Amino acid sequence: MKKILGIMVAVLTVHAAAFAIEIEAALAETAEQFSKTIKTGSTIAIIGISSDTEDMSDFMLDELTVNFVRLRKLKVADRANLAAIKKEMNFQLSGEVGDESIQQIGAMAGAQTVIRGNLKPFGESYLLVIHALNVTTAAVEDIYRAKVDASETVVLLLSAGAKKGSKKVLRADRYHGGQLAGLGFGNLLFGTGAYIAGNYVDGAILTAWHAANLGMFIGGIADLSSGGSDAGLAFLSLGCISGAARIIYGFVRPKYYVKRNKNQSMGAADILNGLNFAVAPLENGKTAVSLGYSLSLD
Repeated sequence: MKKILGIMVAVLTVHAAAFAIEIEAALAETAEQFSKTIKTGSTIAIIGISSDTEDMSDFMLDELTVNFVRLRKLKVADRANLAAIKKEMNFQLSGEVGDESIQQIGAMAGAQTVIRGNLKPFGESYLLVIHALNVTTAAVEDIYRAKVDASETVVLLLSAGAKKGSKKVLRADRYHGGQLAGLGFGNLLFGTGAYIAGNYVDGAILTAWHAANLGMFIGGIADLSSGGSDAGLAFLSLGCISGAARIIYGFVRPKYYVKRNKNQSMGAADILNGLNFAVAPLENGKTAVSLGYSLSLD
């Protein structure tokens, strides 16, 4: 029993860790995390977050700035002043600058800490990594890292101004990364993942398939326990083959599911999508595992 519970906990942990979160939630978590680890009252200079488009970088810079200002624990260097400094030093707003230049920009802005990061494609989602660097030593004070969902906002901003031949932008109406894994695991239980995604035809197919597999296993075991025969062994073998095919189908099919419209009622997939697993640094230099949750009421 303990082994079974341990396996269930491990699956749930991996399940939660696999989910990507909305870009707005990730930037809000960044501000909250850094506001706890950076000395209160310090001045920070948000250099920028690089991405494939300037529109996306500007959006993330604005969003992160607003989150820091709302928390009121750190002072944020004026963005216009930073832009003037970077222009004078011939740097773009993308955030792609070296550590030495980071120190120069931060010092000129009167900041003790500079914030920079990047957003890059990561499988079927995106990886957001943001660093907090000490202006004096260029040492990393804190790091935020999270998988970001290919939401409508991300797709729109990464599509705008993208050059021909650039990397393909993921579709916002499809499930990606951890969401696919979550639906696949759900499909292991009578097609629950398909029902959650609103694909009731697939759900019915997987439910009937699962029931048929159980019938084969039960029939085969009953036959073997009553004396055994070739028929019982055949039922068990067929059940194993059919069960393996059902598992593969349950994990592959979600790739082609289409998300419901935002104005429809929130379902279990939306609830699960808010889960976020991260390893956060503590003030004493150690790290701790945290399981967070974000919920959008748009």
